[in-house]
Amino acid sequence: MSITEETPEITGSGRSKALSWISPKKNFDSGEGMIAWIFHRLSGVILTFYLFMHLTFLSFLAFNEEIYENLITTTTEPFFLLFDIALVGVIIYHGLNGFRVVLGDLSNKFISLKSQKIQWYIVMVLTIIGVAIAAYFIFTIEIYVHTE
Repeated sequence: MSITEETPEITGSGRSKALSWISPKKNFDSGEGMIAWIFHRLSGVILTFYLFMHLTFLSFLAFNEEIYENLITTTTEPFFLLFDIALVGVIIYHGLNGFRVVLGDLSNKFISLKSQKIQWYIVMVLTIIGVAIAAYFIFTIEIYVHTE
């Protein structure tokens, strides 16, 4: 038996099965489900990018303390604090929506589509409240930056 006979072909339906995890039309066609799916994937990509960026910036401390201090001074400016608020929103949304998805997967027989939509709206409201609280604390707490 040759290799081509043993290996299934990845075209047609086989290819769609291999890529089905990235297809938003797997479980829903449009509306809140599509938006939740896109936001969840996008927030995961943003958090992954942020993690690598964060670790890279922290590695600057090992090379030169002055570079690190300049980086901290720059990132505590109001413009960069907006990115901190956005990061908090992404973290809250991704965490709460992930919990909602797991809850739906574990109890799929008991949770209706309408109930899942309501849960997604609850996730969005809690995310907005969390971002508002974070924005209040980020902009009102005095940040000490050591400069000499």
